[in-house]
Amino acid sequence: MPTDPPVFAAHLADDLSPEDIIQVLTLLRGDIENLVTALESAARAGDAKGFRAAAHGLAGAAGSVAAEPLEQVSRRAMTNLDPDAPLVATAGEIRAIADETLRQIAGVLAGGVPPAAT
Repeated sequence: MPTDPPVFAAHLADDLSPEDIIQVLTLLRGDIENLVTALESAARAGDAKGFRAAAHGLAGAAGSVAAEPLEQVSRRAMTNLDPDAPLVATAGEIRAIADETLRQIAGVLAGGVPPAAT
């Protein structure tokens, strides 16, 4: 049974050509992978400043295409970082949502660009 395309892909179709959507999602995929890796490294090192910077980058990247779950969890991590909470646990939550976003991106890239949301 086919699944609906992610909301962010349909929103991109409102403003971009299929070729541009593929380019944007390809770049986004690389950004997410790099930023999550940086976030996890910062978490393992106990580097709260580096963790916040990576979370900020993820929130911006996700927000630019309306990938709301990833944007929201990244913003929470960036702004509500509990000094007593282990960064690694928060990084794990972000990794899970990032992996789902990456799975959705891969599906769009493999299956074609959805029609516009409007």
